[in-house]
Amino acid sequence: MLQMIHWLMLAAANGLLISGFYFSGKMLELPMAFLPLPLYGLGLLIWRWGWLRTVGFILLVGINLFALWRGIAPVWLLLSLTAGLLAYDVDHTRRRWGAVSFQPRQAEMRSRYLQRLLVMGVIGAGVGAAATLFTIRLTFTFVLLLGLLAVWGISQAIAFLRRESE
Repeated sequence: MLQMIHWLMLAAANGLLISGFYFSGKMLELPMAFLPLPLYGLGLLIWRWGWLRTVGFILLVGINLFALWRGIAPVWLLLSLTAGLLAYDVDHTRRRWGAVSFQPRQAEMRSRYLQRLLVMGVIGAGVGAAATLFTIRLTFTFVLLLGLLAVWGISQAIAFLRRESE
C-alpha cells in the first residue's frame, strides 16, 4: 500500500513539474523535469541506496527553484513540491518500518500515518495556494508586533509543556 502511494506521489511530483513547463510554453527547459526520475528509479530498485532518493528529491527542489526563476506559474511548483515531499516522507517511513522486525498494531499505525499525511498534504497545499494567490502589505511595526506575539506564544507553550512534564 505504501509503495503504491509512494509511486503515485513521485509520478504526481514529476508530472506536475512537467505540466508546469508545458503549459507555460517553456519547451527548451522541459527535458530537465525528467532528471530526478532515473535517481528515483535506481534508488527504488536498489533498496539500500536510500541516499539516491534523497539526491533525487534535492534535484526536484532545485529544478522547481529554477522553474520559478524562469516564470512558471507557482501553483504548479507548489503542488509538485508538496507531492515530492509527501513521496519523500512515505519512502522514509517505509524504510524505517522495514528496519523493524516486529510491529505491533501495524495496520492501525499505517492507517493513522496515512490519515495524518493526507491532512498535512491538503493543509500544506491549501495554505501554500492561498499564499501564492493573496498579497498582504505589512508595515514594519505590524511585523514587529507579530514577532513579539510569536515569541510570547512560544514561551507560553514551553512553560505549559514544562508544567505538564513535572
